[in-house]
Amino acid sequence: MNSWTLLRLSLLSILLGAPALAAPSSRFEVIAWIDHFDYAAHCDTETLEGLEQLLNEVQQTGATSIWWRTHAGGRVRYPSAVEDYHHSSVIDKRITFDNRHPYGWVRYGETEFDTIKAALAMCKKRGLRAGVHWPFEESHFEIWSIGGFNAENPQYWCRSREGLLRMANCSLSYEAVVQHKLAQLDEILDRGAEEIFLDFMRISGFSHSFEYVEPMVESFKKRHAVDSPPGHADPRWRKHVFGVITEYLRRFRKHLDARDRKITLVAGIPLVSGKARDTSMGFDWLRWIDEGLIDALNVITVNWDKKNALPDTRAQYEEIIQLVDGRCPVYFPVRQYNHYATLGLPAYERSTGKSQPELAGILMRMAHEVGGDGVALECVDDNNYAPEMRKILKELAEGYCKLKKQP
Repeated sequence: MNSWTLLRLSLLSILLGAPALAAPSSRFEVIAWIDHFDYAAHCDTETLEGLEQLLNEVQQTGATSIWWRTHAGGRVRYPSAVEDYHHSSVIDKRITFDNRHPYGWVRYGETEFDTIKAALAMCKKRGLRAGVHWPFEESHFEIWSIGGFNAENPQYWCRSREGLLRMANCSLSYEAVVQHKLAQLDEILDRGAEEIFLDFMRISGFSHSFEYVEPMVESFKKRHAVDSPPGHADPRWRKHVFGVITEYLRRFRKHLDARDRKITLVAGIPLVSGKARDTSMGFDWLRWIDEGLIDALNVITVNWDKKNALPDTRAQYEEIIQLVDGRCPVYFPVRQYNHYATLGLPAYERSTGKSQPELAGILMRMAHEVGGDGVALECVDDNNYAPEMRKILKELAEGYCKLKKQP
């Protein structure tokens, strides 16, 4: 076969469907966490125009995918048949609770359009992968943000061995609680979500020490042939509780797989260690990868050495890549948020003396160079990723980091 024939065949293959742009499988993802509530003072997030304005700013980061926040505490941000919506309680906002303007006054469950459905549709129209950010459990410890299901079902509240209640959490050892979660999942999927990001950092005080509820206790007693459960420091108890969380993930995965389209499930884990060999004493992400329960791992933080910040971060990223060993995509953080262990860009700035825009570029290139599949920006709120930083990230997303590094 001569060179002219080969050229013609190559051109024919292109015309018959070879993609003009990078396919998602080869694209290095830039994922923006979005909480439209945090934009409320900047643009009217109860209007379609306001949501478009929000996305215009977000895309200045070079974002390819979106994780859109669906909840405010335990309350949802769309008209729901199974849960109360954000600020749906009947109270006088002038004198009580959250009366900040405009944050205390938004009503995402009362807009003329479905906020989440519209936002996800906008993302798809712009060529962005449309995902949602769903905290595993979150109430911000504020009474007004606890979901209606929790408020109406105290029989499911978590409790300590001594009987102290934690109304922010309902135990997943109760079937009714699992069913409520899956009903919310159905509502989110019906609104067009292509990806579900479960955030295991925002857990509203969830703890194995507050899981001394009847079904959890009874299943432990049966499994271990004992008359009473041990204290929360006993590793058997801890593994048992987190085993129930893994069972919930199995149910969650099965629910997703029953849909007529592929839905990606991402788990976000804080303080990931590449030296981990057994994660069963907590959110068991290694097992979730082994069982195929999750499609991707989002490394929310690593516990880098404050005296050797960037070299230690790179070393830990390399260890994580080796540990996951290609079994699922891995996303690394470029975090503007600095709470939850203070490991974001402001902390890197203090440790290195470098500017935050410069650090954002360094961390994005680092994630690419070690073989990561993308970066996650937590959270792209109104102008917290400054214009200079957005410019750096976008240039990398469209240039040096456009495609994943080849093995």
